[in-house]
Amino acid sequence: MNLNHIKKTHGSLLTDESRLQSVNYLNQVLADEFTLFTKILNYHWNVTGPGFISLHTLLESQYKEMIETMDNVAERVRILGEAPISTMKGMTSKSDIVEMNGITMSENEILNDLLNSNVGVQEKIRDYYIKNAKSLEIDPITETLLLELLSMHEQRSWVYRSHLQ
Repeated sequence: MNLNHIKKTHGSLLTDESRLQSVNYLNQVLADEFTLFTKILNYHWNVTGPGFISLHTLLESQYKEMIETMDNVAERVRILGEAPISTMKGMTSKSDIVEMNGITMSENEILNDLLNSNVGVQEKIRDYYIKNAKSLEIDPITETLLLELLSMHEQRSWVYRSHLQ
């Protein structure tokens, strides 16, 4: 490895190319988390039905937790020496999560949509992790952040599946 091409600042030994690749991916993650946050907030405001109290309470705890999650991702981007996306236009252009109209959705439709969105995020994280294992070996902080996100989305998927049964 040519040490002249390694950026030793910003908390890692990543090459500039690997660092920028991580930043780009983390910004995509941030956009997906923000869109999912907005979706959960939408459903929290608009859920109706016999399970209103439990679902309303569950969604409130999740959107509050997501604020910290997004902050952690954005701070990691800053630590890597770049700026996180921070506009609605930037978020919507990078996110793969499809927004839905929570006003007309049943409880089960909401839960199924959230389940599918979380599974999609999990697949995206796993795919990135597999394809970039070498870069993540020398950037254990980003690796840990991604594993924590994966764990959070797996846990949420389990909760949604349990509600649907």
